[in-house]
Parts: sequence; C-alpha cells; structure tokens
Amino acid sequence: MNRKKIFWHIFPSFLILIILSLIITTWYSTQESNAFYQRQTIEDLKSRALIFASYLSSKKLTKKQIDPLCDIAGKKSKTKITVILPNGVVIGDSEKNPNQMENHINRPEIIGALKHGIGWQIRNSNTLNQKMMYVAIPYIFKNSVIAVIRTSIPMTSFSIPMLKLNEKIILLVGTIAIIAGLICIYITKRIVAPLEEIKNGIDEIKNGNLSKKLPIPKTEEIAVISEAFNDMTKDLSQKIERITKNKNEQQAIFASMSEGVLAIDNNERIIRINDAAESILKITKNTGKGKMICEIIRIPELINFINELLSATKPIETEIYWETTNARHFYVSGTILKDYDGVKIGAVIVLNDITRIHKLEKIRSDFVANVSHELRTPITSISGFAEVLLDEGIQEPEKTKHYAQIIVKQSKRLNNIINDLLTLSKIEDGSQSQILPFINTEVKQIIDAAIQACSTLAAEKDMKLIVDCNDEFIVKANQDLLETAIKNLIENAIKYSEPQKEIFIKCEREKDFLNINVIDNGFGISKEHQERIFERFYRVDKARSRNQGGTGLGLSIVKHIAITHNGSVFVKSNDNQGSTFTIQLAMNNDR
Repeated sequence: MNRKKIFWHIFPSFLILIILSLIITTWYSTQESNAFYQRQTIEDLKSRALIFASYLSSKKLTKKQIDPLCDIAGKKSKTKITVILPNGVVIGDSEKNPNQMENHINRPEIIGALKHGIGWQIRNSNTLNQKMMYVAIPYIFKNSVIAVIRTSIPMTSFSIPMLKLNEKIILLVGTIAIIAGLICIYITKRIVAPLEEIKNGIDEIKNGNLSKKLPIPKTEEIAVISEAFNDMTKDLSQKIERITKNKNEQQAIFASMSEGVLAIDNNERIIRINDAAESILKITKNTGKGKMICEIIRIPELINFINELLSATKPIETEIYWETTNARHFYVSGTILKDYDGVKIGAVIVLNDITRIHKLEKIRSDFVANVSHELRTPITSISGFAEVLLDEGIQEPEKTKHYAQIIVKQSKRLNNIINDLLTLSKIEDGSQSQILPFINTEVKQIIDAAIQACSTLAAEKDMKLIVDCNDEFIVKANQDLLETAIKNLIENAIKYSEPQKEIFIKCEREKDFLNINVIDNGFGISKEHQERIFERFYRVDKARSRNQGGTGLGLSIVKHIAITHNGSVFVKSNDNQGSTFTIQLAMNNDR
C-alpha cells in the first residue's frame, strides 16, 4: 500500500481550498467589476443623452439642424449620438447620414426608452461594423415624446479598461495565491514538524537510543503527545535498565556457578547452558544451543536421567559415574521448567562434580585404615610382649631384657607416628600457618642446621652429605618448618641408600624460584609410585620402610610444609638410579 507523508495530506488540501476560494473571488470580482463598469457606462451615456436633450430644449431647431448638431456634439464628446423620431425614423446621427439609415423602431433600446424611460443594449453596429453599447432616453417636450436620443460608444472603450482591471485583479490574486501557498507550506510544516520529531524519536528508540527527548511544541494537542512520549521513553528506559541489570546479574551468577546448569525444552533441545556445563560436557554454546541433547552428549546415564525427568512430576536426583580418561562422579539434580501460566516448557538439570569429594572420601577411608593398621602393629607388639613379661616374670633376665627392648622400640615408633600426625595436623591447620613467623632467611643456614640434625644417622652408615648452595640465596620462610622438610628429605635419602654413598644437597635458581634438591644414589622409585608417595602412610616397599623405622608420614609433612610456603615439592627418579627430591620456593631478593 502506497503511503504519503502527512505533509502531502495537509498541504494540497489547504492549497486547493485557497485556490478555489481565490478563483471564486476572482470570478465574482471580475463579474461585479464588469457589471459595475457597465452600469457606470450606462449612466455616463445616459448623462450625455440628457445633456444633449437639455441642449435641444434650449434651442428651437428644425429637423435639418439636428443632424449637424449631432455631428458637433458627437465629436466633442467622442460619442455616437443618434436622434430617432417615435416612429423610428432617424433624423440625426453623428456618424452617418440619417437618410441612409434604416428605421430604428424595432431596436431594443428604442423600445425600452419609449416604454420604460430608458433602454440599453450591447450589439454589433451595422453602421460602424463593430460592437457597441447603446443607451436611449425619450426627449419629452410639453409632456409629449418628441424623439428618442440615443448615445453609444464602442465596446473597446469599455472592454480595454475592464481587461486591464481584470489583469490587475488576476495578478493580485496570483500574488495572493503564491503568498497564501507559502504561508500554507509554513503552517503545514509547523504542524508536521512535531510529528516528524515524534517519528524520529520512535526511530531512535527502535535503534536503541532511549535518551532521545522531544522538544515540547506550543500546540497543545501535539505538546501533550510529546510530553507523553518523553514520559514513556523515560519509563521504558528505566524498565529496560532494570531488566538489563537483572539479566546481567543472572548471567553473572549463571556464568560464575561452579555447578553445571543445563536447560532443555520438551523436545530435549538445549535452551541454555552455562560455562561450567560446557566444560563438564565438552561442548560450546555455538555447537550446543538448539541441538538435541542426544546429538552432542554421549553419556547414557545422563540421557536416561533427562528422559525420566521430562516425564516426572517432581524434582529428581541421582549420582552418575562417567568413565572417561579420568573417572568422574557427578551428583545430578533436575526439576521441571514452567512458564508463567504453569505450563511445562522443559527442564533444568544441575551437574555437581563430586569427583574430589569421592577422592577425599577414599583418602579419608584409606587414612583411617592406614592409621589403624600403623597403630595396630606397635600396640599389638607392646601388648603381646607385656603379657609375656607378666606371665614369665623376670626369671630369665635375657628374655626379659629382649622383650623390654621390643616394647621400648614399639613405644618409640608409636610415639613417632603420633608426633608426625600432630605435626601434620598443625601444618594443615590454616589458622596455625597464619600466625607462624615467616622471615627472610638464608637457605644455606637452614640446610646446615638440617645436616647437623642428620649427621649422626649419616655417620652410622658412613655416608657423606655434600652441600652446594650460594650464601646469597634468600627465601621468606619459617626456619623450623623448612628445616624439618629438608631434614626429612635427607633422612629418607640416608635410609633408602646403601652405606658409604654420597648425598648431595644442591640449590639452583630457576627464574624467580629457588629449587632445593636432595639427591641420593639409592634404590630409586618406579613411575607408578611417584604420584602417590606424598600421601599419608603410602609406602613403596612397606617391609623395608618399617624396618627403617619410618612412619609413612615424612613426605606428606614435606608436601604440606612446601604448600604452607606457597611452594611445591616433586620427585624425579628411576628404579635403582637414585632419586632427586625438589622443594621449590619463591625467592626474595631483599637483604
């Protein structure tokens, strides 16, 4: 459908109205002017006839004298003057010989003059062969009509002034029409301009610019519309701002959730998915949104759960074990998604990765089992040999002494386990680590203290402890804890190496970190054990570890001391090729 601007609806209507009014006015004016000028001409010709009649009354003239008098009066007044007897015979004419003129009794102006006292007509003159205006009046003498005096002039003397007058009228009307048209354009634009502003404002809103304010025109009706538009824009802007804020908050919450959230419709197509769910399910918004859940997810348990959820009437939950490269456990809960009218439109599924909880539970279970096992052995030994002593008494001093030595040894082992557990507990306690003093310390000084603590054990196996550490190396540390960690690594190196071997304690700078390496030439550690040796009570060779008097907690203590210092510990080793344990700490260059 073709649509026009409002300007072209208003302006042509106004213009047509103005033109019609001016045409009617012009026509009426010209008609009235013509009629007025015609009446004036008639009156003028009548006056000339009356003057000529009065002149005749003052003179006693014969018929023959009238014709010359007509010639003289006609030339002076520039008027054709004719004198006609009541019977129609022409006795005088200013333009032609009356004897050659036909009878005028049937002329309308003559008839009118005789009947009504005045007669006039416009017609072609047979005498002059042009269009003339005739006015005739009776010449009365002593109450009798003696003759009819007729005056006439050519219509050119009437039409030319009228033509000029009409031209002036038309020119004036044309000027008025142009001015009126311009005024009409101006008024129309003034009416349309606020409406255009409103239209532009609506376009701005469509383009997202809600700050557009319309000027308030002086026209009351349009001013009301503009004010309402501005109020509507302000209100709409505030509502959109609130909606945007709520949407951003929801998106921020949705994106920052550690749980995976997945929304689907009744046809199992993905409506929405957050970052955590993308990471868990290994999909993206671009590839996932709008797709069927079974097209992009290959977890049968999850698909079965979704099918069950869509047919359920209340929330459901379950645990799913997902067998991938790294086995993962998920706690999955779901609920029906409804619209404002309570109609089911889909479902929401929340995925909680509880793999770490399962691992921690397993570690806790293993820890309890290991603690129980580690404590049971010395307690059983102490209890058993104590019962033997009670039964046998001290009748055999040698056996009694041997049993007592076993009890003492197992008691020390039990005490060591308890002390290591207490040490580990204190290190893991965050509140304790926050109040521990951490100061800038020379690493060489700490290593020397650890070597001194291990010197007796090294001497028993005739082993050398060799240190290679720059005195300039400084770290921010708790001296006692770092000394304990290094001492534990040195003791392990001594225990699990052959006698008369050398153990190296070497410090190396790696960018902004300091690596404290304890290198031995011992039995080594196979690859499958290296990931777990820092766990509590984990032993590579249980029999050898117990024979060496270890509690199985030393490396775990080292690990947690390194973590307390915001560092790390790791091992490089191969079977029968020795091991290198490294504590990596951030360096401090302040002296």
